[in-house]
Amino acid sequence: GVIVRYEERRRAAGEIGAIGFDVVPRGAVATGNVLTAAELGVELRAGWHLPHPWLPQTAAASLALVGGVSGRAIARNLFLDGNTFRDGPRVGHEPFVGSGELGLELRYRALSLAYRAVSDTRQYAAGPKWHPWASMVAGVTFDR
Repeated sequence: GVIVRYEERRRAAGEIGAIGFDVVPRGAVATGNVLTAAELGVELRAGWHLPHPWLPQTAAASLALVGGVSGRAIARNLFLDGNTFRDGPRVGHEPFVGSGELGLELRYRALSLAYRAVSDTRQYAAGPKWHPWASMVAGVTFDR
């Protein structure tokens, strides 16, 4: 499948001593044969030696609490709407889906470990009212 996605994020940040906080609003659009959708959301972070979310770390270590909400307007989802070119199983999709998340991020220099608990609203008519799930992601940030 093919998805072309454009996402824009901005950051407003502040700090009081070693405690930092920021707000990161975002917007995105995606089009393709797998997914066609638009998304708006905001992420709030607070923590000790709070780093920039997408630039290399300057402090030796940091710890942050993360929370956010987002909404998606979905025109097409191949996994719910079925095959693009021939008839087959389908359940249809809800046109608007919301998400909420809460998590914890730990960074040490270029290494990071993040845990997120997420809950999505119903994605198709017969689906569960809420769909909770979680992820744990380890990463390495390379300097430019």
